[in-house]
Amino acid sequence: MGDPVTIAIVAATATSVVSSVKQAQIAKKQASFQKEQYESNKKIAIKKAEYDTVQAKDRHEFQMGSNLSLATRSGVDTFSSPSFLAHTSYNARVLNDNLAQIDLNKEASITRANLGISQASLAARYAVWGAVSDIGNTFASSSYKLHQLNTDDAPKNT
Repeated sequence: MGDPVTIAIVAATATSVVSSVKQAQIAKKQASFQKEQYESNKKIAIKKAEYDTVQAKDRHEFQMGSNLSLATRSGVDTFSSPSFLAHTSYNARVLNDNLAQIDLNKEASITRANLGISQASLAARYAVWGAVSDIGNTFASSSYKLHQLNTDDAPKNT
């Protein structure tokens, strides 16, 4: 076991194993950072949707107040005018469409973040299993090389 070739094989095996373990650790840490980023993106999407909802409702309220003010200054009876009621109904529909679009965008962002979290988890899992496979392969290869050295060095009976 003290010959230079055996020592080199053992050293290469140890280096390969340490490298595989480090790569798996780095992949897990990277996946953890990605998960945090995706979780942050989900929170931002929810906050943005809340903000956009308030803004849409405020715009709608301002528009309705402006329309009511203009109609009353013009002498229009706002409770019986078909055109004013139709305009009010249209504005309510636009508000509902805007709110639905805001909610749809929020859900799409959350879904995208959840998919990213799943992909990061899978990448980390595969990196760990890849490292385990590399370590097993390294040990098997090194054992075979050492076995070959031992059988080549064994005295031959002729």
